Amino acid sequence: MGPSTVVLSVLLIALTPHLGDALPNPTMVPPGTSSLTFVFDITGSMFDDLEQVRAGAKKIYETVLTQRQRLIYNYVLVPFHDPDLGEIIDTTDALYFQRQLGKVHVYGGGDCPEMTLTGIKKALEISLPSSFIYVFTDARSKDYHLEDQVINLIQEKQSSVVFVMTGDCGNRTHPGFRTYEKIAAASFGQVFHLQKSDVSAVLEYVRHAVQQKKVHLSYEVRDRGGSTVRQIPVDKHMTELTLSLSGDKDDEDFLDISIKDPKGNVIDRNAYSKEGGTIDLKNVKLIRLKDPMPGNWQVTTNSRLKHTLRVFGHGTIDFKYGFGAKPLETIELTRPRPVDGQTTYLMANMTGLIPPGTPVEISLIDYYGHPLYTHPASPSKTNPYLYFVGPFVPPKGLFFVQVKGVDDQDYEFQRIAPTAIGSVSVGGPRAYMAQITTAFINKPVNLSCVVESTAPYSLRWKHGDQYLGPPLFYSESDTSTWTINEVTQKERGDYSCEVSSAHGNHTARTYLETREPPPHIFNMRNASVTVGQPAYFHCQTQSASKAEIRWLRHGQQIGRTPNTMVFQNGTLVIWRASRADIGGYECQARNGGGLSTQNVFLSVYERPTIFVNPSSLDFVAGKRFNLSCRASGDPHPEHYIAPNNDLIINNPTSQSAGVYECRAQNTAGSASGYSDVREARPPKIQLKNSKEMVSRGEYVELQCLVLEGSPQPKIKWFKHNRELLYPLHENMVLSDSYLRIRNVQDTDTGQYSCVAENMAGREVAQTRIQVGSQPSIVPAPDTVRVNIERQVTLPCRAVGQPAPVIVWSKNGVLLHELDNPRYKQLDDGSLLITGADLEDQDTFTCTAKNEYGESQKSINVIITGLVAPVLGHVPPEEQLIEGHDLRLSCVVVLGTPRPILQWYKNGLPVVPTRSIIIEGAGSGLLLRNGNPKDEGQYKCVASSPAGNATLNINVSMIKRPTVKHPNATEEEYGDEHVETEPIKATEGETIDLPCRIDGRPKPTITWMLDGRGITADNKDYTILEDNTLRIHKTDRTTTGRFVCTAVNAAGEAEQVTQLSVVAPPLITPGNTNYNLIEGHPIVIPCDVHGEPQPEIQWFLNDELVTDGWVDEDGSLHIETANVFKGNLKCVAVNEAGRDEMTVSVTVHTIPKIFGSEQQQVVEASVNTTLLMPCPAEGHPVPKRVWSYDNLPILDGDEFYGTTAHILEDGSLSLDNVDFDHLGRFECKVSNVAGEDTLVYNLKVNQPPKIVSDTPGTIDVIQGLTLEIACKAVGRPNPTITWEKDGFQVIPSSVVTVDHSGTLRIHNARVDNAGLYRCTASNPAGSDTRDTKVIIQEPPTITGDTPDNYTAVAGDKVEMRCQVTGNPQPKIEWHKKGVPVIDDDHIRVTEDGTLVIEEAQAGDESFYTCKVSNAAGMTEKLVRLKVTTIPEIPDSHIVQTEVVRLNNPFSLYCPVFSTPLPTITWELSDGPLAEMDPNIQLSDDRRRLHVEKARITDAGVYKCIARNDAGSSSKSFDVEVVVPINIDESKWKRKMSVLEGGRVEIGCPVSGLPAPEINWIVEGRIMSRESSEFQGVRLSEDGQTLIIDSATADHTGQYHCVAQNKAGSLDVDVDLNVLIIKGKNSSPGRG
Repeated sequence: MGPSTVVLSVLLIALTPHLGDALPNPTMVPPGTSSLTFVFDITGSMFDDLEQVRAGAKKIYETVLTQRQRLIYNYVLVPFHDPDLGEIIDTTDALYFQRQLGKVHVYGGGDCPEMTLTGIKKALEISLPSSFIYVFTDARSKDYHLEDQVINLIQEKQSSVVFVMTGDCGNRTHPGFRTYEKIAAASFGQVFHLQKSDVSAVLEYVRHAVQQKKVHLSYEVRDRGGSTVRQIPVDKHMTELTLSLSGDKDDEDFLDISIKDPKGNVIDRNAYSKEGGTIDLKNVKLIRLKDPMPGNWQVTTNSRLKHTLRVFGHGTIDFKYGFGAKPLETIELTRPRPVDGQTTYLMANMTGLIPPGTPVEISLIDYYGHPLYTHPASPSKTNPYLYFVGPFVPPKGLFFVQVKGVDDQDYEFQRIAPTAIGSVSVGGPRAYMAQITTAFINKPVNLSCVVESTAPYSLRWKHGDQYLGPPLFYSESDTSTWTINEVTQKERGDYSCEVSSAHGNHTARTYLETREPPPHIFNMRNASVTVGQPAYFHCQTQSASKAEIRWLRHGQQIGRTPNTMVFQNGTLVIWRASRADIGGYECQARNGGGLSTQNVFLSVYERPTIFVNPSSLDFVAGKRFNLSCRASGDPHPEHYIAPNNDLIINNPTSQSAGVYECRAQNTAGSASGYSDVREARPPKIQLKNSKEMVSRGEYVELQCLVLEGSPQPKIKWFKHNRELLYPLHENMVLSDSYLRIRNVQDTDTGQYSCVAENMAGREVAQTRIQVGSQPSIVPAPDTVRVNIERQVTLPCRAVGQPAPVIVWSKNGVLLHELDNPRYKQLDDGSLLITGADLEDQDTFTCTAKNEYGESQKSINVIITGLVAPVLGHVPPEEQLIEGHDLRLSCVVVLGTPRPILQWYKNGLPVVPTRSIIIEGAGSGLLLRNGNPKDEGQYKCVASSPAGNATLNINVSMIKRPTVKHPNATEEEYGDEHVETEPIKATEGETIDLPCRIDGRPKPTITWMLDGRGITADNKDYTILEDNTLRIHKTDRTTTGRFVCTAVNAAGEAEQVTQLSVVAPPLITPGNTNYNLIEGHPIVIPCDVHGEPQPEIQWFLNDELVTDGWVDEDGSLHIETANVFKGNLKCVAVNEAGRDEMTVSVTVHTIPKIFGSEQQQVVEASVNTTLLMPCPAEGHPVPKRVWSYDNLPILDGDEFYGTTAHILEDGSLSLDNVDFDHLGRFECKVSNVAGEDTLVYNLKVNQPPKIVSDTPGTIDVIQGLTLEIACKAVGRPNPTITWEKDGFQVIPSSVVTVDHSGTLRIHNARVDNAGLYRCTASNPAGSDTRDTKVIIQEPPTITGDTPDNYTAVAGDKVEMRCQVTGNPQPKIEWHKKGVPVIDDDHIRVTEDGTLVIEEAQAGDESFYTCKVSNAAGMTEKLVRLKVTTIPEIPDSHIVQTEVVRLNNPFSLYCPVFSTPLPTITWELSDGPLAEMDPNIQLSDDRRRLHVEKARITDAGVYKCIARNDAGSSSKSFDVEVVVPINIDESKWKRKMSVLEGGRVEIGCPVSGLPAPEINWIVEGRIMSRESSEFQGVRLSEDGQTLIIDSATADHTGQYHCVAQNKAGSLDVDVDLNVLIIKGKNSSPGRG
């Protein structure tokens, strides 16, 4: 069947005047009504969908017809079949529409895609505005080129489109599918992915959707998956909140939604799952909440792929919107869409918003909920309901209008437009007018025409065919107004606005409707009455014409009822007011001019009502009793019962009896209640028995006389201490004082008791009825066969009076002496043997005894079903790898009874140890950690009474390779990884690299150099027999990392040796003499070779050269030649040796003092030593002379209180500098080449000092203020500067430094951590203080930490907790509040990952990741789901069920698995007819229930449970039996025969299986061994009695006992032998 499409459109109408051209005649369509439109593809594959739409439509009609104010106006059907549309039906008759829908049939099919958009376009064109379109499709669109036309229609009609996909042609990236997503996004719609069977769920939602108009709160499209949390404000006036989440059909395991109310409580699914219209499918989640709590709701969605969330509901607050070139005063003057590229204003007209509630902001948002434009809402100056924003240029593409604000209770509200809007491109002029303009008689009115035009235009007004005034001229977009100062009836009619420009013409029209003013309501008053009294409300009006008055309560009109009436003058009377009538009432007065309303309130007072419990009471002397008195009324009454409201009598006596009164009163009246209290007396009775010993067929009567007792005792009859709730058979009659039995039978024997009981006590009287007869045992099989381990019942049904005692023995030994718990004697005397064993193969004897004799029956039990054990095949050889686990399997494939498994190693029984573990009762043997001592020959022996089976497995050990250290002895163990000492060799040397390997089997050895393999045919290397690698001649290419790797099946090991090859340096000879000039650069070469690369240094006169640099080739570079003379030496050194080269250099220069070009200002601190250098250079060495103010200074001179020192390098040193030393110091240098002078100007300062006591380390929590003090003193005043990690701190709004030097960082962040240095400096020096700042970041669990993990049992699970924080947070895992402790199964790694090696069912739980550091802590709940193979206990046992015909029965599939697996049922190896109404499956499919068992319901049922981990099954053998019933179709219960005639008597019963018949004649059981008794014989098949020649003695009753698995039935057959007149006769039997 090919895919096809269904489109269901529920069109909710909110008439918008600016869409007037698309509306039907407004005088014909009632305001506020809607259209219900179906667009249906009648391709063959839509048969199932059509059936569901028919059923769903019927429910929708029924809902609509029950509405007082119907939202549905008309019904439309648009059938289509590619490529044509069918006959369109448009009717207001729901029943006619339903009949036509029933005639629709589907045909054809097989093609994909379909003409979906053609149907949607037609539905939009013929439907009313503000539609909700539901598209049911199983194919993508063929005509997606119509997308723009459909979206334009959606904007014009303000319609919403929801797609319900039951197929997609297998490609959801095709444009034909993407167009659905675009249309849904443009129309506040969604794309639902469903199974065909789920279509009815959406139709049920539609049924609820048509009951009330909706308001829209939010719309979001998410192109990617993830977890998203958003806040949804719900105002006080919301009466229903609906959240609709839809996702991709491949996202069914991840799509989920959860909600929290404003108090933070998670809303459980049970709170809304029963709400009508709620949808909980794999790809669609739709939640309906009645009367949501006002406030901000938190909505969390989880999805892996693209998804859409809609939020809407029922509420009073809503808005209409429109656009204009300037702010307008009425919404009717606006246009529905803005003009592309032109500045515009947006107007929003609020409805249902009660002051002081107000809009706060108006926004334009895109599909994803992101704001494109937001501005505070500005109120209109003349219209209290109108608000506007602007001007702005409309955004490109489609967008939604959103309004946010607060309601009258100060709760936030949020509303969004029902469809997206896009700009329109205007060519010629466009004019807009309201469809209808209403004016009151004798009042003025303005007719407005809004014109959009990009060029100058002219405008003319017209009334009917008559022009009004001359043309008006405008240069740009504007609003033209035509004013009528006083409206009369003649002004009523059509008005048009005709616009003309060079780019085209356009005309807009309006209809002027004239009305009188609405009526005025006055003198309304509230009322207060007493319950039962009449209440009157008067609604007086003033109106030019007669006003129509109606009364409403809770929005529903009050009509004429037995208790209410509205008079013609508008008065409302409630004849008998009750508490239910309390509340507000609304009077509505309407005339041609409109509607006026006013509210009043009714208060109803209630006289007291008293309830005394109990109203009468019997008590027992000495036992406490209490009387309760409860009163109600309005206002609440005061009530009392002396001495308290609740009267308690703790130790009552005879004087406590009497009538008690409780009184209550309020302002409306008073009331009393009474209780009659009496003393109770215990009963006394007498039991009379007419006859204690009776014969069968006699009559007996028991009478129970009550002699005394109060209250009247209740009589109960008991037999054998069991109460007779109803007669045991048709011949027994029960009454309060009598028990009568007619036609007494053996079963009536027993002890009867009469019990009289009241609250004061009880008395019992007993008697016994005895029907005597010798025991007889009903025939049963002599041999019974039973499968071993099954259960069997050995029958022993005995009849006799008194009832015989039945005792069982085995081979002559009484069973109670054997004390075998498997033997149990049932209530009917049968012996139940459970778990049959070979010891039960014997003779069991049943003995029935009473005082009249005994009877015995022996049964031989034979045990069958023995099956010798068979073990599953396993490999005969297994390898035990050292350090690894090895599991040996011993699986029993066949064996009945189930054999016992025993393991042997090397002929001896296996004893479990820490390394040898026996699993699953021997089905597995686990050898842990690969121990050599566990190597050997293992044997598994399966033994049972049916035989033995063995399984042999040879386990051999594999030892992983190890490497011994080169210096290790033979006895020492090796390691898996060995790194030897590095080896150095001289170039050209021969080197051996040993590799000592151990392992079993012998490992394979490979050598590698720096990751490159060394082959055996490499001429530079030889691998010796002991795995040693010989290097024949070392050179640079043999330097590197040599790795010897040994590999076998158990693992690998490696040895690493680092080899380096060295060569001594060699300097190439060159020039050895250089003469240079001062100031010129110097380059002296030194060409060196060696390995490793030699280190090169230059020395001048044996001192290291520091004022030059050495190039890579060894050359010495000196930028500017200074004056010197001597030898330069180049020295090259490496670990293999050294070489050197000496050259002679001479440089001549004139004296030069650095800095002599200008006077030097030097500052010194008080009491410090001042050093004034005179760094002169020259060749030969110049002479220095110091002076102070032109006075020479010699070394050691006293100088103003201190001593002057001239150092060897020519510097002048002054100790203890003071302010007296201020002045000019001069240093003059000279040699034969010239002279130079350096001048110092000395200033004396006091250095700064930091006096703040600041710790070396400060810890600050992220978000707090960081403050570091740095106060300093000095002369001049120090300057404070701050550095962080060596970079200067720049003050800003966040970082400030105050006048005292304190650094403050507000709202500290992580990047503010580091080393802060405060520097206080002045010319005298500086002082520093370092402070280390640590920002403690509270731990955060990042969003990429999953909430849920799912694993299959046996998988390795790694649950990661991604965290950030400083200091590094500590991660702990908890399971159910208990910390996780590392073991072999579960552990926490260093990075905080929780690792479960092999997931088990017990690991499924909620785990908590707790992270903490010094700044705080946080935690996250993570759920682990473990999917295990579905567990069905005793799945190998076939459960047997015996069910009576027409009785119900249930089969339960005891599946235990997480999550619940997919469960399917089979009957007799075929699929189960699940559509059979007689068969019901529970929601989880574990329970199969059959309402009435039928013969065809018998068979073997199998439930199969499957999930990702595997499957399990269980079988049930159901036998349907028919209980034995009286059936006189063949044999009769009353028979007649002529004397001497032959008669055959049959047992008139039927049943399934066919009942077994036994006959009892004169207390004797008829058997084939004694088949004849007194002329009565048993037929050959044992089913009937035959009398060959009937006599009068044969007259009487013949007793047959019928038995089958459904039970037994005793039947008496009456035989009447007719005596031929004149013959001798004798009285008959019985």
